[in-house]
Amino acid sequence: MNRGPIRCPICGLRASCPFCALEGALLRKLDRAKTVRVYRKGQGIFYEGAPPLAVHCLQTGRVKLYKTGESGEEHVIR
Repeated sequence: MNRGPIRCPICGLRASCPFCALEGALLRKLDRAKTVRVYRKGQGIFYEGAPPLAVHCLQTGRVKLYKTGESGEEHVIR
C-alpha cells in the first residue's frame, strides 16, 4: 500500500538517516528535490557499471546487492 510521499521534516526515520542533521532551508530543499518510488520484490534499483544518478534512502524493506558471474549466476555481496 502506498501512503504517498513522506515529508522529510516529519519522517520518523530522520533519527537514523544520514540527512537527520539537516535543518531549515537545507531540509526543505531536500524535501522538494527528492523523488519517492515504490519497488516490487526483484525489481532492479541500480545496475553495476551504470553511472550513479541518485542517492537511495530505504524507508522499508531490504535490498540485495549482487554481482553476476561469467556463467550468469548471482553472487550475493550483501
